[in-house]
Amino acid sequence: MIVYLIRGTKCKGYWNKHMMEKPPGNLLTKTNTILLLFLAVGLIISVLVYRFVTQIEQANTDLIKSHLNVYSELELYRSVLANQEHSFRFDNNITLSEQTFRQANQTATKLLDRLKGYYSQQPKLKTLDDNQAQLRELAELIFISEPQSENKLTKIATVKNHIFQLIAQSKLVVSDLSRVIDKRIKTSNQGVKRQLDNLRTSILVYGAFSLIVAFLILRSFKLHVASSRLSERLALFPHRSPNPIISLNTKNQVTYSNPATRRLLTKLNRSTEDTHTIFPADIVSLQHSITTKDKRFTTTKYDLNDCTFECELHWLPDQKQWDLHLSDITAKQRAEDKLQFQAYHHPETGLQNQYKFAEVMQDWVSQTQPFTHGQIEIRSFSRLLADANDNKSHQVVTELAALLDKASHDTASDMRLFHIGDKNFAILIPDSDCQDTVKRLVELINTAVTKTQFSSQHTVELDFGFACYPMHGKDQESLVRNTRIALDASASSAHSDYMIFDDQLGAVISRHNALHTAMLAAFNNHDFQLHYQPQLALNTNKITGVEVLLRWLWEEQWISPTEFIPLAERSGLILKLGNWVLNTACLKAKQLIDMGYADLVIAVNISPKQFTAPTFVEQVKQALRASELPAKNLELEITEGVLFNSDTATTNALHQLKQLGVKLAIDDFGTGYSSLSYLKDFPIDKLKIDQSFVRNMHNDKADQSIVRSVIDLGNNLDLTLIAEGVEQQEQVDMLDKMGCAEIQGFWFSKPLSEHNLRDFLEQKRSVT
Repeated sequence: MIVYLIRGTKCKGYWNKHMMEKPPGNLLTKTNTILLLFLAVGLIISVLVYRFVTQIEQANTDLIKSHLNVYSELELYRSVLANQEHSFRFDNNITLSEQTFRQANQTATKLLDRLKGYYSQQPKLKTLDDNQAQLRELAELIFISEPQSENKLTKIATVKNHIFQLIAQSKLVVSDLSRVIDKRIKTSNQGVKRQLDNLRTSILVYGAFSLIVAFLILRSFKLHVASSRLSERLALFPHRSPNPIISLNTKNQVTYSNPATRRLLTKLNRSTEDTHTIFPADIVSLQHSITTKDKRFTTTKYDLNDCTFECELHWLPDQKQWDLHLSDITAKQRAEDKLQFQAYHHPETGLQNQYKFAEVMQDWVSQTQPFTHGQIEIRSFSRLLADANDNKSHQVVTELAALLDKASHDTASDMRLFHIGDKNFAILIPDSDCQDTVKRLVELINTAVTKTQFSSQHTVELDFGFACYPMHGKDQESLVRNTRIALDASASSAHSDYMIFDDQLGAVISRHNALHTAMLAAFNNHDFQLHYQPQLALNTNKITGVEVLLRWLWEEQWISPTEFIPLAERSGLILKLGNWVLNTACLKAKQLIDMGYADLVIAVNISPKQFTAPTFVEQVKQALRASELPAKNLELEITEGVLFNSDTATTNALHQLKQLGVKLAIDDFGTGYSSLSYLKDFPIDKLKIDQSFVRNMHNDKADQSIVRSVIDLGNNLDLTLIAEGVEQQEQVDMLDKMGCAEIQGFWFSKPLSEHNLRDFLEQKRSVT
């Protein structure tokens, strides 16, 4: 750690003297000055070398000029040779030829002398000199004054031929010398140029290299300066750090502590000599852990007075020292504790929530010890929310949570209570006798709830469901599921406020789940069918209509409507199912009408949820439009409960349907909320007497009286009466005598498939 760079007064003095008094800025200035001087010297050298190159180039140019002068002399000598040759091509004027030759000879001698000054060792110059001497000798032979004779002329011709040969030879030598000079000029020029190019390249390379070296030196110095500044800051870090930093030797004696350590000791009202009192209590074991596990540091948290500290303990093997870095994390720890509490506790009741419940339950399951799991639910919680505002309903839940918490602790001190939802609580009871513990707990809670007056005078009712581990589930998921099954069964039962899961209950729920899943697939698989039960008019003995009955064939078994219709209502599938029945029934009715049964009325049962749906009237209109069925041929059967709990929307829906021309019937009349008021106020066309009164009316005086009263009531209100469940002739006779208009039941016909219904209608039509 850098803290050791400044530990002790000598180290501090050295640092202040060598680093503080000579700031890195001066070093940087000197570095820049040196670099500038380096660049200047390099530039001067480059200029000098460049000038030297220029001089060399100039000298080469002068040399080339000298060669050109020689070349000119040779060309002039070539011209002199031509004059000499010309001088011997005379005819009669030998005197003129002699003069011309002697002038050319003098010029040639001078030229040769000058050429010898350039090329003193050139063998070809000696050849020229020798040829010139022979020319002079031969010329003297020609120019000697002798009488012209035939011998003289022959001799002159021979000499002239020899002269011409010498001149031709000299011309060839001159040409050779010219080529040599030309080659020398080119070779010299190319060599000098090549050297100059190499020199220029070297200069450029030197310049680039100098710049690179200068850049690297500058960068190196800057990095050194930056490193020096960083070292300075790091050296000052322990001294200026707001957190305590303490160094210990191998005997845990304090060898250094920064000012923040002394401030902390003062804050804690402790002597600055008692630095060891703020160490973690387990510092020795932490050190042992570091050294034995070959680590370099570890971190720990500990409380000191009302504060929480985090300590980083570092081992510096090269220094044989321990460094402690302390941080006050009190605010952070409190914030984390708050978040932890919020994460695992319900915000209203303060009870542990569903997340903590899942962790605890998983832990209990992993221990494989028997325990009981229960769930408690507030019955009619939606009504509680409707009757009170949010604050009051939350207050009721909070009061109930406190009551449950007390009751659970009174039952067993180690019982755990959790608030897992707005209206749901969960409990875990360890090592208990499932049956006895559950019974005692439910009685205790119900007694306390009954005696408690909750806010806003609300009364609270609870449902309980329990399952025992491992009897009712060997893992968390199955145990929670079975507990929920027991809770749902308790909520559905009117005779029990708690339920303990058993295999029979599980089988029922499993079948319901299977039916629900199969029902979803039944729409796509076209497994639902419509059967039809004919309705007979007693006075005319004619079929007036048919009631549509829904049938479901699943896995080659007919599922009773009493089983799957309630399931559809609870799951919400009743709306989809009812709409399918309505549309299909209208299509089938239109087909029957097209076959000639124009007065046949098809009766469709409508569930309360379907009827109270905001779009129900529009669905009826759509079914009539799609099937082109006249409204007068459709009869909708509704229950008394729909009318008894009616509101403005229900009333409006009934009148809208009536305006369409649809017939309205009350199904199972007499079993619900029979009242003369809704018979008078609503546009009802027909009453269906429930089969529970018809079945034994021929043996039971009370049933006879009820049926007679219903028939009299309907006739007085000008309503059509139809009796359901008619199975015997005696019942038919009594109903006819009482004034009942229509009947349906096994006496006349069982429910028929579509094909059988058509055959049945044809048979009845042929008979009449």
